[in-house]
Amino acid sequence: MRCLERNKTKVYYANVIGRVPIMEDGYNTGQYELAYSEPEEIKAYVTSGTGNTNTELFGLNITYDKVMITENINLDINESSIFWIDNTDVTESHDYIVSSIRKSLNSMSVALRKVKVD
Repeated sequence: MRCLERNKTKVYYANVIGRVPIMEDGYNTGQYELAYSEPEEIKAYVTSGTGNTNTELFGLNITYDKVMITENINLDINESSIFWIDNTDVTESHDYIVSSIRKSLNSMSVALRKVKVD
């Protein structure tokens, strides 16, 4: 079944584009942080929470808080993508990360886990 337009909400996501060395006092610490692309806006159906119906879709060992469903199976979302869902202000930190992705013939389901980023 296709996602109904009236059930879709605005969601932003960004993908990893590389690693940036962490510098301290002008010296390379040997550690890296991930660099992300500019956030992109999509419209998708996002569930309000987890439930028993969705648990079998992703398996029993996957921890997730919400499921995002879109009919666009060609999105470049991957396991390293970050999302702004509850807080759509992309100038602040993201609030969800990907737990698992499942594609079918007509849709893509993405299990999302809530994170707190300082």
